[in-house]
Amino acid sequence: MQNEGPLLFSRRFMLASTMGSASALLITTPCTTFAQTGPQSASSQGTNSASRGIGPDLQWLEANGTILRYQLVGSDNPTVVLIHEMTSGLETWDEILPEVARGRRVLRYDLRGVGRSERIRGTITYEDHAKDLLALLDALQLTRPVVLVGSALGAAVGVQFAATYPDRVKSFVALSPAISLVPRPEFLSIVNKIQEIGLRAYMDNWTEDIYPRSIRTNKERWARYRGMELSCDQESIIALIRTLAAAGFKDLLPKVKCPALVVHTSLWSRPEAEIRKLSELMPAGQFTVAEAGHYSALESPEAIVPVLMRFLDQNSG
Repeated sequence: MQNEGPLLFSRRFMLASTMGSASALLITTPCTTFAQTGPQSASSQGTNSASRGIGPDLQWLEANGTILRYQLVGSDNPTVVLIHEMTSGLETWDEILPEVARGRRVLRYDLRGVGRSERIRGTITYEDHAKDLLALLDALQLTRPVVLVGSALGAAVGVQFAATYPDRVKSFVALSPAISLVPRPEFLSIVNKIQEIGLRAYMDNWTEDIYPRSIRTNKERWARYRGMELSCDQESIIALIRTLAAAGFKDLLPKVKCPALVVHTSLWSRPEAEIRKLSELMPAGQFTVAEAGHYSALESPEAIVPVLMRFLDQNSG
């Protein structure tokens, strides 16, 4: 694989095995061995993996022509799919995963261009992200409707998926959604600034809005956030920002027919009224507020878990 960036593998082998449209990988890292003869399907998940919490091996497979890293735990229906933010990765869900996985199957994955999934070279659309997720679900034989939980950029991916493939979604939660009703070309100035000073320098400027100093009291969470943020690939992040700038969701939101909860995080700078409007455009939309930052599951899981679990208990059966 070209352009692996920070991915440091001691050995990497392509395994000539496929399931549906997804190619499998055999990967050995310095700390963990991944040996699969194909993607680990839902039917091969036992209670043992659920009992290990976040411990089961992370894996990679090819879906929709791109390599995605994922983790599938638990064995019971329904399946909850966790979709992370722009500059994070599947680790953003570490602290809430054990609770969500109690009595449920949970799939979390790195979006294309982020974490340890394949980097973006060129352009990408939210339609591409939705196709990635569809191919991943199909490869893992997760054909029943799922519960989507998306945070920030992940919420935008969730809206696109739920609107495009309504038969594959049971319910949807949007945490601090990075969604606008109309395109925001002014966001392209961020691209220009990143190209001028570099991604790390720009992130030092925007971190205060994403992760306020007032809640940086947990050193482990802060270290996890900074590690994911500063290991991002600049070209991929620029591609994702271009996608964000070009997208308007005014026509998509009414197509999300399933029960949906929109959570405004009060420690983010986005006005509450803007986020509330998103819920009002969805036929079965609900709205609530949580005292948390933009990357809420990572920064303030204690504020998000009660809200999330109450909705899941009512809308995932």
